Amino acid sequence: MHRLGIDNMCGNDINEVSSGQLQRACICRSMINNPKVLFADEPTGALNRTSSDEVMNELLSLNRDQTTIIFVTHDAKVAAKCSRTLYIVETGLSVKTGTFWRK
Repeated sequence: MHRLGIDNMCGNDINEVSSGQLQRACICRSMINNPKVLFADEPTGALNRTSSDEVMNELLSLNRDQTTIIFVTHDAKVAAKCSRTLYIVETGLSVKTGTFWRK
């Protein structure tokens, strides 16, 4: 919780936290047991850019520690941080490894 900046809300009721704090708490919960595979649907969707960067840094750290992370995002800046990206476009599926790619 400390690494995602929400350790100060541990004792708060669910009605006393923002949607972004709640989303980060859910991400913390998913990471707590060091899973081998982590699935996430728009993990940074409700977050501001700073919080989004913090979450992505933690997910990338988890990935470096051998956790496979599969997630969906519409945010090109978030996708650009990934080492392998699958783009589903109207004409089919495109695969790009490394830096951000545009069709």
